[in-house]
Amino acid sequence: MKPLGSLTKGLTMMEQPICSKKKGCVLDVAHLYESARRQRISVVKMATRTGSSHIGSALSVVDIMNLIYARYVDIDRIRNVSFPRDYVILSKGHAVMGQYAVLNEHGIISDQEILGFYFNGS
Repeated sequence: MKPLGSLTKGLTMMEQPICSKKKGCVLDVAHLYESARRQRISVVKMATRTGSSHIGSALSVVDIMNLIYARYVDIDRIRNVSFPRDYVILSKGHAVMGQYAVLNEHGIISDQEILGFYFNGS
């Protein structure tokens, strides 16, 4: 196994703890990869359906957004609109399809909201 980079402080993929917000929760890295794969498919479908030209930006944020929502964000508080809650602000506006795909995967926005992406009134 090769190290994931400086953020992981030399830990290999199999040693990486993921869900730090929930005690006792360790998310398998293979699950993160599979989740990111589904999110990329969702991005490609959104871009194809809408004719969006910013697919590269959206695909480039999927992994990091997936990790942020899986490890650092209390998703239950967001789903239940509980306060105080965590906020994630994506300042890379052209990558919003990637964020929507991640939000959909984590159950924060619905499939119907994904289908309405990029259309008037959405």
